[in-house]
Amino acid sequence: MHAGRKPAGAEPPLHALDDADVLLVRPVEGLHADLAHAFFNFVLRPNVAAQEARYTRYATGNHSAWALLDEDMRNDLSTYPPQELLAKLESGMPIDADGQKRRDELWMEVRGV
Repeated sequence: MHAGRKPAGAEPPLHALDDADVLLVRPVEGLHADLAHAFFNFVLRPNVAAQEARYTRYATGNHSAWALLDEDMRNDLSTYPPQELLAKLESGMPIDADGQKRRDELWMEVRGV
């Protein structure tokens, strides 16, 4: 994991902490970067990430946390679909500036802002 990568087209500029399966971001201009990184380190702890996965029933990309989940959860096909199904899905594609503007507008509408 590493901080400092800036996702393409991100406004405002973001610092990212990521690996292939986990992405956390914070604004570059944000206050208290040290606290943001402390939070990232906390939520990425395997025991904390596993607890979050159990509570939300969301898949975790943290492989060390996944190993802490009980067998029933690791084998739940609704949370962790088989590779054959994943191979048929399309991943999110980058969008252009107009698409990002529309996405932001829709998100603001959903939030009631």
